[in-house]
Order: sequence, then C-alpha cells, then structure tokens
Amino acid sequence: MQTINLRYQLHLHRRQIAGFFLIALCFLAFTSLGQSKKRFIQKNLPGYDEKAIHYGFSLGFHTSYNSLLISDEMADIPSIVAINPKPSPGFNVGFLAQFRLSDYYDVRLHPVISFYENRLEYSVLSPAGEGFVQEEIIEGTRVEIPLLIKFKSSRVNNHRMYLIGGIKPILEGGRRKEDQAVDTRIEVMRSDLAIDIGFGTEQYFGFFKFSPEIRYSFGLGNILANRDADITKAIDRLSFNSVSILLVFQ
Repeated sequence: MQTINLRYQLHLHRRQIAGFFLIALCFLAFTSLGQSKKRFIQKNLPGYDEKAIHYGFSLGFHTSYNSLLISDEMADIPSIVAINPKPSPGFNVGFLAQFRLSDYYDVRLHPVISFYENRLEYSVLSPAGEGFVQEEIIEGTRVEIPLLIKFKSSRVNNHRMYLIGGIKPILEGGRRKEDQAVDTRIEVMRSDLAIDIGFGTEQYFGFFKFSPEIRYSFGLGNILANRDADITKAIDRLSFNSVSILLVFQ
C-alpha cells in the first residue's frame, strides 16, 4: 500500500518551497509598485471579476524529474555504482473552472492531461570491471486534477498578480507496452498525490483574460511499484516533481 508522509516531503523540499515563495513575493511587490506609478488606463472587461464562475483552458510546458532515495540493498549490488535522475521536457493541456469566493480569493478546479518522459541514468560496472552508463526511461500520460486556492492582489488597470497553491490527485493514464518491455524495467504506481504552488499575472484584454503562470509541483507518494530487478532494488523511494509554465486563457 502506498504510504504518503507529508511532513517528510515538506521537510525534504523546504528550501525549494521557501525560495519559490520568496521569488514570487518579490515579483509581486515589484510589479505592483511599477503598476501603481502608471497613468490611468481604461479598464477592459468591466464587471468581469464580479461573476461567480469563469471557464477557460490552458497550454503548458514543463520540465519533470524524479526525486529518489537509495536503498540499503544497493550496497549488495556491485554492478550499480550510482543513480542520477535527469530532467526532461514535456507538455500539458487542460481546462479549468474558477469559482469566486471574494475580491481576493478564488477556487480553481483545473483538470490537465500531461505528457511526460523521465530519465534515470545508472552508472554500471560490468563483470569485467568496465564502467558504462545505462539509461532507463519512465514515459507516459498522467491525468492531473489540481484543486487550488488563488490569492489575488488588487486589480490595477488591466493587470493583477496572484499566488496559487493546492493539492493535486494524479492518475497514470497509461504507458505503451513496448516501452515497458524494452525501454524500462521500472514500473510506477497508477495513482499519486502532489502539492502545487505557483504565481502568475492576469492581463485583461478586450474579449478575454490571459494569465501566464509558473507552477512547481512535488509528489508526496512513493510511485515505485516493482522491486524485482537489481535496477529497482537499488531504489527505496521514487517521487515525481515538475516545474511548469502555463498559459491560461479565460
């Protein structure tokens, strides 16, 4: 049964989270200060923010990578010297429904289909003592369903900044059988849970609102599903993380 240790994961990623929020808050303060000095501009989409619900879609590009913990059994596997996760690019598409709570808070439901390819590099020692690198690929499609709280700044003319964060259930949408048989001997769990944090800016145009957003996601669960081969016995825990740039249209 998959075990989720939230306290451990928050401790593990504490530096990344603190740095991410520091950058976001500095960006928010700098942009708000700059906007406050601008001359008055006629507002686009008057009354837009008073509506109870908005719909939209998103296009995104991400870099995903695996975090791992080495198991004690690796010491008994002389052929494996080291394991290094490598980041890989991917993309996602999604639809969203955003519900107004107040002038400064919204709730966003944002189902996304994400296409990813993660890589692990194994430094391997042959029986003859020769070293080489072996690459394992974890490739597939994930259905992600983030439920997010958005905190918004005051609107200045046609601009607004926001912070966003929440929890994200994940379902593995499927992997090609030929990939499982040839490219990789690592099997992953069919479900996972992650925490998302991010920030963005809203730009109001004449007929729509455009929101570029940066979001960091770190997995809470151990997604390693099989321990049959030496290549997986060397891993005690495997989690999925990503950094995304989202283009949201509403």
